[in-house]
Amino acid sequence: MNVTKGADGALELKLTTDELGWFGQTLNECLGGFSVKDFNAAIGVSEDVVDKLLAQIRPMYHAPVGHEG
Repeated sequence: MNVTKGADGALELKLTTDELGWFGQTLNECLGGFSVKDFNAAIGVSEDVVDKLLAQIRPMYHAPVGHEG
């Protein structure tokens, strides 16, 4: 993993396919692996936000390397 911060404050996160898969699995566990009483307070964002992020990255870590779309 490589994280850099630009002059504008934006972060750029570069992950290997394995790292992206681990990140995706973590998001998936947050959504369905266990019960969170007040998801938004405990995780810091709504379930909908996590679901949308997972939907964006899922095709990339299931795709063969070089075919992320």
